[in-house]
Amino acid sequence: MSTSKILTAVLSATLFVALPATSAIAGGKKESKQCGGAPCEGEIDIELQILKACELLVGKDIKLVEDSYTGASSFQVTTNTPYTLNLSTMNAGTSADTFVKHETTTDKVATKITTSKGGVNYPIGSTPVAGMSVDNFTVSVAPKSAISGTQRAGTYKDTLYIKVAY
Repeated sequence: MSTSKILTAVLSATLFVALPATSAIAGGKKESKQCGGAPCEGEIDIELQILKACELLVGKDIKLVEDSYTGASSFQVTTNTPYTLNLSTMNAGTSADTFVKHETTTDKVATKITTSKGGVNYPIGSTPVAGMSVDNFTVSVAPKSAISGTQRAGTYKDTLYIKVAY
């Protein structure tokens, strides 16, 4: 072997030994391991983070028509975490004493709003829900008592607000 090849091999070996053991990834270094001829071991942690997500699909508006003055709709909540279902109305807030209000006067008609899922009722206000599924809710609305023949003519309105919080 020529002198220059031997010198190159010795210098390469010297440089290799003289360098400290460091991580190959800048800024992501966990720790330095020097083995000294023994087996070296290390680990890289793996983490997956799935963010909380919610999808709310709201059904059609409810029209209380003269033949029965009752109506129904639905909404669907898809979440990947437990949540709180917050129901309120424009006219009554979180009170269960809901009503529709005449659009130009102070006349009111008391209503009952029933929100349910799988045979369980969810009242106006806040209710915890297990979530982590596709939850299909039905909403039905009816007057609390019969509409009298002297009830002021006109359009009466309210709005059901649906909020999902976690």
